[in-house]
Amino acid sequence: MRYYHCYLLQYRQNAALRRELFATANTVLVEASKDDLHWGIGSTKDDPQSWRRQTWQGYNWLGNILTETRDFLMEEEVYEVLLC
Repeated sequence: MRYYHCYLLQYRQNAALRRELFATANTVLVEASKDDLHWGIGSTKDDPQSWRRQTWQGYNWLGNILTETRDFLMEEEVYEVLLC
């Protein structure tokens, strides 16, 4: 949860970075690192295993945190627009 909070703060502060994150809407973000089984998926982006979640060897914590952060911030912006 602590990491999630840090990413929320980072993307709330930086509009350009937030736009880049929002451009990935409706996708699952992936840390394609063959050497990292915790933050990444345990394979590179060119490895055929990286294209199917079922074949990932890692947990993809970074990708999941960024995906959740993006979804939360997008919902937050929609809510703010509706209140105006």
